[in-house]
Amino acid sequence: MQELGSIHHVRMEYARAVQWWTKGAKAGLPGAMFWLGWLLTTGEGEVVPDYPAAADWYRRAADAGQGDAANNLAVMYQVGRGVTRSKRRALQWMRTAAENGHANACLQLAIYVYLDLPHAREIGYVGEAAGAAMSARVMEGHDISPDVLTGVVHWLQKGGHNLIYELRQVS
Repeated sequence: MQELGSIHHVRMEYARAVQWWTKGAKAGLPGAMFWLGWLLTTGEGEVVPDYPAAADWYRRAADAGQGDAANNLAVMYQVGRGVTRSKRRALQWMRTAAENGHANACLQLAIYVYLDLPHAREIGYVGEAAGAAMSARVMEGHDISPDVLTGVVHWLQKGGHNLIYELRQVS
């Protein structure tokens, strides 16, 4: 069902893509849920954007472990599209995306924690058990507490980012 939706999408048969992705989504396929949400967000072809429905499908896909869906839902909460705007909820979904290995969400969460944006340190906190031993080289030039830097390092490593390069960019 998911693949049939993708085939129709590539052929620019958007209504048929929606039909197949809807069937797949209702059958519990997280990928179909994501792509249905995506098409309802972009509104390609004859598909009319439906942001609340897109957010609902993203939420279902994210609950099933789909990192891209959690990341897109975080963006929807950041801008208030289809959902009530909420920085806290945006960060919660960003963390969900990061926990599911979404590289961009990991990077954004690390930056938000480092910069101490509202709710970021609370939501991005990883605790000592998840922390990495940091060398003096990593700590150098950062005037934030070691536990905060531990969280930043954790998210950067989880996202597969170059630790030293990214830390230089945010400091």
